[in-house]
Amino acid sequence: IAQSTFDYYLEHCESFLGPNVGLDEALRILLRQFRLPGEAQCIDRIMERFARAFKKANPSHSSKPWPYSEDAAYVLAFSLVMLNTDLHSSSIKDTKRMSVDAFIHNNRSIDT
Repeated sequence: IAQSTFDYYLEHCESFLGPNVGLDEALRILLRQFRLPGEAQCIDRIMERFARAFKKANPSHSSKPWPYSEDAAYVLAFSLVMLNTDLHSSSIKDTKRMSVDAFIHNNRSIDT
C-alpha cells in the first residue's frame, strides 16, 4: 500500500467521528469511506488510529461516553473486522465459522 494512501486512511479515521456515535456505527461509517487493505499490519494500524479517534470523540464527560479504554476500542474494532471477514469469506467453510459464543468468549475480558 502506498504511503499516501495509508496516510489518507489514517486521516479519515478522525474526520468523521463525533460524540454520540457508538463504536459499531463509527466503524461502519469508516468502512463505508474506503475498503480496508488486505495486509494485516495496515489494518492493525488503521484500527489503532480509529480507536484513538473514537476514544477522543467520546470522552467520559460526553452525553454518550465510551466507558472503556482506547485499547478496548481497538481490540473490539479489530475483532469486528475479523468477524466480518470470517462471516463473508468464501474460503472459510460454514462449519469453521465463528459462533456467537466464540465471539463473546474471545472478547469477554478485553478491558480488564
